Amino acid sequence: MRRKAAKVKKEKISTRSVERANRLEHLAGTLAVPQDILAESILISVYGRQCVRLENYKGILDYSDTQIKIWSRDGKIIITGKKIHISYCSDVELCIIGRISQIQYIE
Repeated sequence: MRRKAAKVKKEKISTRSVERANRLEHLAGTLAVPQDILAESILISVYGRQCVRLENYKGILDYSDTQIKIWSRDGKIIITGKKIHISYCSDVELCIIGRISQIQYIE
């Protein structure tokens, strides 16, 4: 009996996720707003190889002059390069400057 109850609970969670995604998609279409903004997904803008701007990040996990690890709702993001540093940081936005060589997503 416990296995059946656990199985039903998992189905409810996945159904809720699908329903939430459908509601966000409908709301985004109605308001003419990108869906990733409503879902609080991370938004990454890259300007050449010198600047990376991240919006909707959750926190900074690790920081050095060659690598910065960022925590987001979608997973970890690792930015590597030379002489990189955080030039601007707020609750929702982060700007990294330096010689960017790689942006990596880890789920």
